[in-house]
Amino acid sequence: MSIGSGVPYNEYIGNGVTVVFAYGFTLLDADDLIVTIDGVATSAFTVSGLGVAAGGSVTFSSAPASGAAVLLRRVIQLVRTTDYQSNGDLLAETVNQDFDRVWLALQQTDASVGQSIRVPELGVLPELPIAASRAGRLLAFNAASGDPEASSVTETEIASAVAAAYAAGSTADAVTYLADGTGATPRSVQEKMREQWLTPFDFGAIADGTSHPLSSVYATLAAAQVDYPFATSLTQQIDWCATWAAYLSVTEQGTFLGGPYLAGPTIFFPLAQYYFDTGTFHWKKRITLIGDGSGKAYGDGAILMWAADTTGMVFHARYTDSTAPSTAGVGADASVVRGLAFYSAGGASTDKPAIWMRVRVAVENCYIENFPGDGIQVIATAPTAWSAAVTYALGDNAIGGSTYYRSIQAGNLNHAVTDPAWWAVGVSETAGNANLWSVTGGRVNDCTGDGLYVVGSDANAGMCLGLDSSSNGGWGFNDESFLGNTYLACHTASNTTGPYRSTNANARNIFIGCYSEGGQPDSHVVGPSQIVGGLHAAGSAFGFSSGSTGGFLDMDLAGAVFRNAHLVPSKGLNFDTSKITRSSDADTLDAYTESISHTPTSSGITTTGTITYSWQGTRVGNRVDFVITVGVSGGTNAFTAGSSYVTLPAALAPTLGGACCATTTVADQVGICHISTTGSGRVYLPTWVASNKTVIISGTFFISTTAA
Repeated sequence: MSIGSGVPYNEYIGNGVTVVFAYGFTLLDADDLIVTIDGVATSAFTVSGLGVAAGGSVTFSSAPASGAAVLLRRVIQLVRTTDYQSNGDLLAETVNQDFDRVWLALQQTDASVGQSIRVPELGVLPELPIAASRAGRLLAFNAASGDPEASSVTETEIASAVAAAYAAGSTADAVTYLADGTGATPRSVQEKMREQWLTPFDFGAIADGTSHPLSSVYATLAAAQVDYPFATSLTQQIDWCATWAAYLSVTEQGTFLGGPYLAGPTIFFPLAQYYFDTGTFHWKKRITLIGDGSGKAYGDGAILMWAADTTGMVFHARYTDSTAPSTAGVGADASVVRGLAFYSAGGASTDKPAIWMRVRVAVENCYIENFPGDGIQVIATAPTAWSAAVTYALGDNAIGGSTYYRSIQAGNLNHAVTDPAWWAVGVSETAGNANLWSVTGGRVNDCTGDGLYVVGSDANAGMCLGLDSSSNGGWGFNDESFLGNTYLACHTASNTTGPYRSTNANARNIFIGCYSEGGQPDSHVVGPSQIVGGLHAAGSAFGFSSGSTGGFLDMDLAGAVFRNAHLVPSKGLNFDTSKITRSSDADTLDAYTESISHTPTSSGITTTGTITYSWQGTRVGNRVDFVITVGVSGGTNAFTAGSSYVTLPAALAPTLGGACCATTTVADQVGICHISTTGSGRVYLPTWVASNKTVIISGTFFISTTAA
C-alpha cells in the first residue's frame, strides 16, 4: 500500500466536549499509537482508520478537559517480526506490510532529526568532549569555530551566582548592563533599572478603580506590615499603601550645598484608576508625580480617586505637619505634579481641596473634579521670630528659638511663646511659604469652593497659565495674596460666585488675556491689580463689578481703552476715562486726555460788546497743548500789550513762561503772545486795533511734574 506523507503526530487542545480527534498519518497497528493528555499516557480510547494512508480518528471514552493538551503520536518499534523462509511463499501483502513499517520508521526518524541540533548542509560537527571534561558544565559553542564544547563555568558556579542574586533581592543584579559608546562602565541591570521612575505597581497596586482594603489580602495587620510597615489599619487601601511605599522607598539624597530640602522620588502612574478612599497624601519631601494625561478632560490619563469629604494631597513645608520631624531637611518645596486626573466622590465638607500648596509646587496639565472645597489652594504665610511688639491674632504663627508655635487666642500681645495659655507648639493651617508657585494648563471643574484660591503673605510671585476653571461653587480664580501673582490666558465659565476676584489693596495681581464666559456674575478686581486685554463677557457689559478699581487696558474698534487707569510715567500722564485713537492719518496717533473743565476769563480787553470764549487742551506728560478763542458779540474787541490777557486752567498752571501765537479767523492780524506764570497762568495778548473778528490763540506750555 502507499504511505501518507507528513509528520507522524497531531496536537490538540481539549474543550471538555469533543471526544473524537483525527490523526493525519498512516497507522498499521493500534499498538503503534501513543496517546497522551497533558503529557500523561492514556488507553481510554478506540482507534479507527488502520491501514488508511490518509489516517483515521481516535475516540475517547470521555472528553479531555477544557485546555488539556492532547497528543496523538505514532511510534514504530525498530524490530523485525517477519521471517522469510527458503522456498516459502513470497506474498505481496507480506512484503508490502514489512516495507511499509520500514518507511514508517524512516518517517519517524526524519521527524526526530527535525527536533535535534543540526548543522547546515555539508557542515560537520566534531565529537563532544569526553564525559569527564563536560561533566557539570553547560554545552557551549566555540566563538571562532562554532564547534560544540563544554562551558568554562561550571553548573555549581552558575547556581552560586544565581543564589547570590536572589539573596540580594533580584536576579537583575547578576546581569550586566553596558551603555553604547567609548568609556561606558559595566553596571548591573538592577542598578540601571532603579534609575527609572517608580510606579505604584512596583509595590503591589491593583488600580482598577474599586476598593481593595488591606483586609482583602492580609489576614492581620501584622501580616500587612511586613509589606507596608507604615500601615495602621486593615481598612487602608492597597493602592494608597503602594503609592506611599513608592514614596518612602527612595533614600533621601541629602542636602544640596547645605540647603534644608531633601530629594524624593519620581513616581509614574501608568494609565489606570487608583483608589485611595480616605487616604490623604501628606508629602513631606520633594516629590515628582507624573501621569500621561492632558489635563483637559476627565479620563484621558491616570485617575486618582478619593472618597467623599477627603483632601487629596498636601505639600508641606518642613514645619507644617505635626507628624513630620521638626529638624531641617523635611519639606516638599519644588515638587511637581503633572498629567494626573484628581477625582472626588464629593461630600458635605467645604474645606477639602484636591491640591493644597503650603510650599512652592508646579502643577502642570492636571484635571480636578468634584472636590468638596477648592480645586487648588495656595495658603502660605511664613512664620517669623516672636516679637513682644506684635499683636498676634488667633492662628498666627511665630518662632521661638528653634520651635514653631501658633497663637491660640486673639489679641495676643507681649505673651511669651512659652506661655501655654496663649501659645501651642506647632503651626496653624496658614503657615508655609509658597512664593513662586505655578499652575500650567489643565482644568478645575465642579468643586464646591473656588477653582483656584490663593491667600497669604508668602503666596506671591506665582503664575497661572492657561488654566480652565469652570462650574465651581465659588470663584473661578480668587486671589487674596499679599503682593500679587500673574494670570495668563485663563478661562472661566459657569462659576457660581464669579470668574475673577482680587481684593487685597496691596497686591499687584495682573490678569493678561484672560477670558470669562457669559452667564456668571461680575468679576471683582481692586487696584492696584490690573486687567490687560482678554474678553470678559460675565455679568455687566464691562464684566467687572462697580466696586472694581483695578486698572483695565483693552482694545475696541476705536482704539486702546483705559478704565480705572492711573498711568504716571515720570508723574506726567493721568488718565481717567481716556482713550488713544487713530486720527484720520493712519500713521498718526492722537491722544485725548480727561475732560478739563475750564472757562477762560480776561482782563484789560477794551470791548464795545460781549466777550465770548472757548477752550480746548490736551495734556501729555507735563506738556499742555491748547487753543483759546476770544470773540465778541455785538461790538468789537481791542487789546493792549502788557495789560490784556486771558486765564489758563488753575489745575494746569505753567511752571515756566513761554510764547505762543495769535491770529484772527481771517488772518488779517497776527501776533505773538506771552505765557505768564502770574496767578494760575495767563496768556498776554499783543496790541491789536478794535475788530469784530474772533482771535485764535494756540500754543504749548509745561507744568509741574507733580501736578494732578
